[in-house]
Amino acid sequence: MSGLEPPYQTHLRSVGIEPVPESAEVVADPPWHPLKRIVLDARASGSSINGACAAAGLSTSTLYAWRQRDYRFAQAWADACVARGDWYEDQLRDQAAKGNTVAIIVGLKMTGRFADNPAMLIQQDNRQMQVDLSGMSLDDLRGLRQALEEPSETTAME
Repeated sequence: MSGLEPPYQTHLRSVGIEPVPESAEVVADPPWHPLKRIVLDARASGSSINGACAAAGLSTSTLYAWRQRDYRFAQAWADACVARGDWYEDQLRDQAAKGNTVAIIVGLKMTGRFADNPAMLIQQDNRQMQVDLSGMSLDDLRGLRQALEEPSETTAME
């Protein structure tokens, strides 16, 4: 497989469903059973899995069975999950516009512009640098940042 695949395909593979090839003919959504439509609409509007199932009066096991048996529904579910993220992003933006400080900070963190994390600062100071920060303590990260900010011996000699 070359390149990155769309998130819905990664999700489908993770639950044991082989996605339809990208070259497959694109067709309009089938006329969904009314309960499937309720579940999809509820998920796209921000509901959790349990909330979407409750809106349709279904058990989560029914939803999971639909996703396993019907690849078009599984794709529609993945699209609804993306729409759910968009819904939350819109809500966050609206709250930030009203001056909600927490919403502003969360939005900045989501876009990588909130410099609360020393590792983030290192990436912002030198975007070309690739550092494996896993397993490093906060003190280690501070030391690394300090070392990056100090002029190197070769720079000082020039």
